[in-house]
Amino acid sequence: MEESEAVKTASSYVVRAAPGFFSNWHNADKRRYVITISGRAEIEVGRRPENFRRTRTNRQAEDLTGKGHTFRVVGTEDWVALFVDFAQ
Repeated sequence: MEESEAVKTASSYVVRAAPGFFSNWHNADKRRYVITISGRAEIEVGRRPENFRRTRTNRQAEDLTGKGHTFRVVGTEDWVALFVDFAQ
């Protein structure tokens, strides 16, 4: 069994986006965990697209500066995720 260090969090909330939703280049407004509950999405950071696959796919959003990333919901179902914002 492994356990990470505890991370202080400020808030958590669920986000839902419909198939085909696209958000052009932007930065994360806060450092956070993004935990996919259902659906599929793709982010592009720099020139490398990365996929959020089905369920239990976790990412850490930290691109507060620089070019940022794009975000697109792919497939035929809504993408639903739990956002957990880190305490400042």
